[in-house]
Amino acid sequence: VLDGLTSVGSWLENSEQLIRDYYGLRGDGAALDIRFSGFSDGAGNVAAYVQYTGTDGQGRGLNLVLQVDLADFAPPNLPDGGTAPYYADRIIAHEMVHAVLARSTNVTTLPAAFNEGLAEFIHGADERLRADTANGTNVAGILAAYNADDVSGSAGYSGGYAAVRYMHSRIKQAGGTGIKDVLGYLSQTPAATLDQALANASGGAFTGLADFNTQFNANAAAFVAAMDLNNADTGAIGGLDVDGGPVRTASSTIPNAGTRSGPNALD
Repeated sequence: VLDGLTSVGSWLENSEQLIRDYYGLRGDGAALDIRFSGFSDGAGNVAAYVQYTGTDGQGRGLNLVLQVDLADFAPPNLPDGGTAPYYADRIIAHEMVHAVLARSTNVTTLPAAFNEGLAEFIHGADERLRADTANGTNVAGILAAYNADDVSGSAGYSGGYAAVRYMHSRIKQAGGTGIKDVLGYLSQTPAATLDQALANASGGAFTGLADFNTQFNANAAAFVAAMDLNNADTGAIGGLDVDGGPVRTASSTIPNAGTRSGPNALD
């Protein structure tokens, strides 16, 4: 059993705060059922996932469950959990993006690669991107996965991460806040698609999803090659490499202190 399960509460709390700060998204108080038993596919496979049973009239997920496989969280190595560089707190942050997205947007309209890219961007995925692109020199595999909206393997996650990071960068260059602008539109306009959000909330950087895809495919190689995939910063939103902020390392990207107690709910 994961030693000190109470620390998971701080990971949840701090992940929600990061999602509020950088994505502008909040849960709506819906319950989140967190389960530490009932699922295991062995260490090194699926560590955690969020599931829901259908959606409401606004496309929000119902009866959310965060299922954790404790085999992937050993040794505990608190406060971050697990082993470097994919610490347990980063995994929890990834899944919390899915949970909050499911309660704050019409998640059924979002491409899978965009969904996974957002989940990776909150804590950074430079290590994954480095492995999937031969240290930034070959983006063919991640582009193929992104264009097919295929997140069945690591390349799909890397493609989504690179795409969301590119979207964030271009919107900032156009004078906007970044990905927060797109997510704010999606949250405030429940019927909106990503295409509509880009057309209305990218500050003119993109006319829609097709335009974004054209630009990303044309510029992905140069964009990824320009990244520093070998420094301590993970490429998380708000960090040094992305936004000129403080270095967000594999162990520091999710703060450790927290005060969560009582029932789990998406605040």
